[in-house]
Amino acid sequence: MELANSITGDTIVKILGVGLSGFGFLLMYMAYRLIGKALGMPDVKAPVLSIIKMYILVSFVMTVIVGVFTYINAGYKQQALASQSAAIQKQTFAISMLSAVQKNSNAADTVISKSLKGQSTLQAKTEQKSALDTISKYLGKTSKPAEIKTFNTAKAVVLSYHDSVKKIDPSDTKKLLTLKRSYQKANYVIDSVTTNVAKAQSVTNKVAN
Repeated sequence: MELANSITGDTIVKILGVGLSGFGFLLMYMAYRLIGKALGMPDVKAPVLSIIKMYILVSFVMTVIVGVFTYINAGYKQQALASQSAAIQKQTFAISMLSAVQKNSNAADTVISKSLKGQSTLQAKTEQKSALDTISKYLGKTSKPAEIKTFNTAKAVVLSYHDSVKKIDPSDTKKLLTLKRSYQKANYVIDSVTTNVAKAQSVTNKVAN
């Protein structure tokens, strides 16, 4: 009976603050006190025992209800967390892909600028290849075969530019201009395909939310 006497009004308020589970606990606690008092009586009448049994039954039902609601609530929370986690992953995916696109564009601008001036494009080529490899990795996870094929074709044109420009006489401006346009077109295709995939991920994310 020490436990029964130790619960004060403030404690009851705090227990009720927990919610339905706290209310269920109080019902069981009250049943415990009733049983304790009944055991202390020299002669317990049948109606009193019937009331105590009914109260215990109600407490048991409430405990079951609390358990069911707790289980359902836990499942809902897990589902919500899983949905939010998936949304964050898609958003991160789109941002990472767009970041790689920007790196490719910057490297492409540097390549064109330096190649036309007869300067070395080795560093820019390395940076661009790294960006394209990153994009290729992301596209392989979500894109359709047709998109991947289009990207790979454009990627091959971009990477071949560095070797092709070395074989052209710097004074042959016509060939250099044609090669430059081909290179720029391939980069445009890469940007277009990648941006569309990133946007699709963002739209899917918004619809899911």
